[in-house]
Amino acid sequence: MSRCCLAASLVAVISLSITSAKLVASALPPNVRASRSTNGRFLVLTERGYDNPDPHAVRRIVRTTYQVMESVTFINSKDRLTTPALFWSESALSWQVSPEGNDGMRVFWPLISNDGQSLVLVGLTAAVPGGAVLKIYRKKMFEGSLVRSLQITDLWTAKEVDPDGKEIFMVTDATPNWFAGGFLAFSPDDQTLIYRTQWNDQVSIRLADGAISRER
Repeated sequence: MSRCCLAASLVAVISLSITSAKLVASALPPNVRASRSTNGRFLVLTERGYDNPDPHAVRRIVRTTYQVMESVTFINSKDRLTTPALFWSESALSWQVSPEGNDGMRVFWPLISNDGQSLVLVGLTAAVPGGAVLKIYRKKMFEGSLVRSLQITDLWTAKEVDPDGKEIFMVTDATPNWFAGGFLAFSPDDQTLIYRTQWNDQVSIRLADGAISRER
């Protein structure tokens, strides 16, 4: 084959490769603003502060507050509104959490226990060592006290975190969040957070002190 024909063939192959390649952009995660305990008694509302008040502008989160509220029971008949709608308000069981430092500028999804005493923040991040993937808070008066901040290396084995052992982590907008394929729930007595990994291993985290135990 002549050089001219060979060059033309290579150009054709390269052109075919480029035109047939698919550029895939992952959809953005939902902008979760609230979550409810499974018994419906407590609601967590996420309130974010931005460096630009314009919601249509490109802006950065500068602080986040997670407000825990209790469902309204309307004790006083003079205030009772008869409706199938649900209401939440501040009460003696209400409290809030404002993560400090960089975690206050990150996105977490909140989970509140049925007794309203424990708040778990689930970080939206890939399974890369370094940042918090879970933050556990316990109610202390009207504020939350940080029990423990956990990284992926606290929950996964070294082999699961870095299968190739090269300590090289490639992350794109299509990279799954660390919790994808797993399961998170509070225990029936609200004393433990149960995390079942994508490999079906169970990690139990004691909410009082953050102690971890594993079952396979």
